[in-house]
Order: sequence, then structure tokens, then C-alpha cells
Amino acid sequence: MACIWFDEEERQVLNERYSLAISRVREIAQEQHVPADFVSYFHRTAKFLLLCDEVKTRLEDGTYDRDPEQMRKDNRALYEDILPEHYGVSFANPSYACEVLGAEMGKLLCFLYAQERGLIAYLFEGKLEEA
Repeated sequence: MACIWFDEEERQVLNERYSLAISRVREIAQEQHVPADFVSYFHRTAKFLLLCDEVKTRLEDGTYDRDPEQMRKDNRALYEDILPEHYGVSFANPSYACEVLGAEMGKLLCFLYAQERGLIAYLFEGKLEEA
């Protein structure tokens, strides 16, 4: 999935930055040194981003569509927290986010959490550079 907007040198820089970002996301997934109210938010967000990275890797290496059962599992996992049975305790739900994170941070982090779901389309369209 080559991007027509970047030359090879820019692409290499993007790949290096992406690798560093994913490494940091892996750390965040294990992080415990944040206020207790925010631990779940950051862990769930990191889990989602790491799933996106796993899917991205399989899409790029051509193995994604070889396993229909894994595709179903990935699809479920990508949307799981916004399904009706989970939405009540999803950070994509403004009421829940504000209840857990406080009114001000809840609004902001709910917005960010919902925006992250937009990565799914970019992921499957091969346009992560635009995300």
C-alpha cells in the first residue's frame, strides 16, 4: 500500500515514526501510573490501536483475507465497544465518559475515542497517512 503523496525518504520517516508511536502505545497498554479513573480509558484505547496495527500488518502482508474466521473476530473486536450491548459502558458514550472521567475530560476524551473509530475506514482503504 504505497502512498502517492510521499517520496521514499518521507515514507521511511513516516514508517519510523509509526514504529515509535506503536511502541509507545504498547507501553500505554501496560501503564499504571495515571489517575485511577483514566486507567481503563487508556488501556482500552491502546488495545484498540494495537488491534488496528495487527490488522494493518495482515493487510499489508496479504494474509488478512486468508482466514475468514479471523476476519470475523477482527470485525467484532474493532466495533465491540460500540455495539448496543456494550455502548452503556463505552467511552464512545458521552454519558458514560463524563460519569467516569468527569464532565470536562469526559467530553474531550469521548470525542477523541469516537474519532479513533474513524481509523477503521482509513485502515481498510490503505490511507493511514491521511488519518
